[in-house]
Order: sequence, then C-alpha cells, then structure tokens
Amino acid sequence: MFPKRTTWAALLLAVAATALVLTVGAQAGQGNGNTLVLQSVGPVALEQVSDDCFGFVADLQSTNGRRTGQVTSCIDTFDVGTVGGFVSTGRLIFELPGGDLTAVVTGHLSDPGTIDPFTTGPLALPPPLASPGDQFGTVVSYGQVTGGTERFAKATGTVSNAGFIVDSEALELKWWNITFVLDLHD
Repeated sequence: MFPKRTTWAALLLAVAATALVLTVGAQAGQGNGNTLVLQSVGPVALEQVSDDCFGFVADLQSTNGRRTGQVTSCIDTFDVGTVGGFVSTGRLIFELPGGDLTAVVTGHLSDPGTIDPFTTGPLALPPPLASPGDQFGTVVSYGQVTGGTERFAKATGTVSNAGFIVDSEALELKWWNITFVLDLHD
C-alpha cells in the first residue's frame, strides 16, 4: 500500500520535531504552571479501546525512567495530508498520579514506508523493535488541554508530542515511541 523509499526529509522532520518538543518542554516551565515531560513505553496495538474510542493505550514514564501512569489515544478522524502522509484528530487521556487530564489534538503522521532503516546502517533499530519488511513513520501532534480531574480539575494548557512508529508490512502497529510535553496552567 505504501511505497518503500528513503526520504531524508521525513527523518529530519522527526529529529527537528523531537528537538522542538524537548526545547519547548525545557522553556515552558518558566511561568505560573507546571510542565510535564512524559514518554510512552513499550509496544502498543491499534484497537477498539472502548465503545467510543479506537486507538491505543500506552504506559508512561517520566524522564528519569519512573513509571507514572498511562495515556489513551482515541483517533476521531484520519485523512490523507495535503503534503503527503496523514492527518488525524483525536483525544488524549492521561491517567496520572493525582488525577486525569484530557486533551484534543491534531496529529501529522509521515507516510509509513518513507524510511526503511531496518536492514543496515546507523539508523537500524534492534529486534524486537524492527524486523526486515517493517516500516518506519514519524508523528508530531499538538493540541489543547480540555479538562481534568482531582489535582488537574482546573488545569488548562497545551500538549505537544513527537516521536516515531514502527508498522509491520500488514500495517499492524508494533511500536509507538512518543515524548509528550504538557504545559499546564491553573
């Protein structure tokens, strides 16, 4: 379904987006709010998560590696992008110590298969992350915090994230490695 071709532009986009998210995360703590930087952990599967949610659930860890909750991603729309790749809209639900946070996001996903770094070279990912025939894609999303519970009941702010995905040849999601930056205000 997706042609396999090497596109350095997609790789550079992933690197630039990750650097942007980390820079924003480092600077966002200057103010009257909190900045949370969280990373997804482990492989995930796209599936029907609940009656009203098709997406995935991933464990989260802090930047020091401590497990700190989970994120559920619900995909509401998924369309072909205007400059290649795909665009999605959806919701993120963060289950964290002290309460939950919800956000609406727009995501930009490169065309899986535009980069195939799994056979040789400095970008090769080790098993079980990748095997021959797998496809690599990048994702960048941004959006607004729309609600919360308990400690986060009055929180507002933004969420952005960047990372990569690995798909099998059958387009079955194998791995989703994302860094989330939540810039929260009371």
